[in-house]
Amino acid sequence: MATIVAAGDFHVPHRADGIPNGFYKAIERIRPGYLVLTGDYTEKRVYEEVVARVKEIVPNIVIAAVRGNMDTFKDLPTEDFIDLSGGRILGVIHGHQIFPRGDTTKLYKFAEKRGRTILIHGHTHTFSVEVPIIVGSKKHILLVNPGTLTGARGGITLNPQMTFATLYVDPARGYVEVERRESEDGETFDVVATRKSVRLRV
Repeated sequence: MATIVAAGDFHVPHRADGIPNGFYKAIERIRPGYLVLTGDYTEKRVYEEVVARVKEIVPNIVIAAVRGNMDTFKDLPTEDFIDLSGGRILGVIHGHQIFPRGDTTKLYKFAEKRGRTILIHGHTHTFSVEVPIIVGSKKHILLVNPGTLTGARGGITLNPQMTFATLYVDPARGYVEVERRESEDGETFDVVATRKSVRLRV
């Protein structure tokens, strides 16, 4: 079983003061094996802070991170992936490659073309979990948007909440459970919704 935490759309310091302390508290509780970051940190130091703090808690964590359209540095790729074995490959993009923003069909086709079973994306600042039905395709692709960790304005949401996603993946069986974690004050992120037993057909 692979445990993955996904977060993004930070926008520090221009639209948010900093990374919520509750995020690091949640990392301590969850102890994920993987961290996925969907970009728009804005400044490189924000990305470096998140990585450093998380690695202090989980030293051997595997990190897949991309840059977004608002990032001022180019050190990170625009696409990344994690091979979860069993033919299940998790892809990561920010999402600014897709127009209209957050278009489900285009996200699906983007992932299908690259052989991804799961695609984690951002850019909309809105939490979402979807397994779209695409005419002419029998492949199941899970699309997950963790929303904005800091509650930063932007995307397609007027009043975004502080959210991130936790995924529990059984690569051999193709089952995925996705939790939405949400905070009102940045100190505690609670599980407010769970989508259970998504079966992914390669």
